[in-house]
Amino acid sequence: MIIIICAYCKKEKDKTKEHIISDSVLQLFPECDLTYDEIRKKHYKADPIIKDVCSDCNNTKLSYIDEYAKNIISKYFIDEYDASDSLEFEYKYDEFLKVLMKYTYNDLRSHNDDVSIFDKESINFLLDKSQKKLNKCISIFGGLCVNTSPVPEFVFGNKKIQWSKNPTFLENSIILNYNYDTGQVMLRDNLKQMEIKGLKLSYFYKFNSGLFVILFWENEEIQKQNEQILSLSYPYKLLSSDDDKVLLERCTHAYNCHIPNLIDVTWGIGIADSTNGMVRTDISPIQIQKDWNKGWNKHEHEIRLKHTK
Repeated sequence: MIIIICAYCKKEKDKTKEHIISDSVLQLFPECDLTYDEIRKKHYKADPIIKDVCSDCNNTKLSYIDEYAKNIISKYFIDEYDASDSLEFEYKYDEFLKVLMKYTYNDLRSHNDDVSIFDKESINFLLDKSQKKLNKCISIFGGLCVNTSPVPEFVFGNKKIQWSKNPTFLENSIILNYNYDTGQVMLRDNLKQMEIKGLKLSYFYKFNSGLFVILFWENEEIQKQNEQILSLSYPYKLLSSDDDKVLLERCTHAYNCHIPNLIDVTWGIGIADSTNGMVRTDISPIQIQKDWNKGWNKHEHEIRLKHTK
């Protein structure tokens, strides 16, 4: 038995393997069996884990978070959505916040990154199932990932589960303009990132068709100001601790659906969608992608049936 200082309870206990993303969530997508670490530029055939959590915290105290993550992702984000779809997403704010906080804390430690933002109060919030409130300035935004390009997702590695630190909020649209006569699309040469003042840390999560961003702020005033700015500038919807549902809408278009942590402004979606209508009238880029996907979807369905637990 190997003894470690547990990252959660801070006591000397036996070491276990804690999944960065809940194992129960990963099992929802058994067709995705490789992990790619963008920071280390390595891929491996194993689940992403961290080895600094004791068995009591891992298997008992934190298990309710993993169970909630599995239930809500399987309910809403196993399915794919169309470009015009919206989703009434019902959630328990405190539990969903704990899911994203736990994943963020795990990932930061896996890269030996700064975890000072997760103080004793934050850790106790995760460990205590009964605790519903956290006196921290944190925002959650959500939306839908929809592939409106002609290229199926599996061509780029079938990356149904993704997460990354500090996603890019673009200052302006990816597309500068386009020419209806020639069909030429002109992209911006310099994609500037929006400067978000008072932002201490942010993380992006993709759970198949669900997209979420968690943001940690310096103070409440800055939080409220930026929540208004982000809500007006981007297609993501704010999840409120005072509510239990939100209407999620598409946050991607043909130019960023395969790199969804590149977050385009709201008007960028309309510009990008217009370019899909510039091709021949007898061709639909989205339909091409769906036709290519038919065989792959059948293959995925068979894998999921085979590996259902």
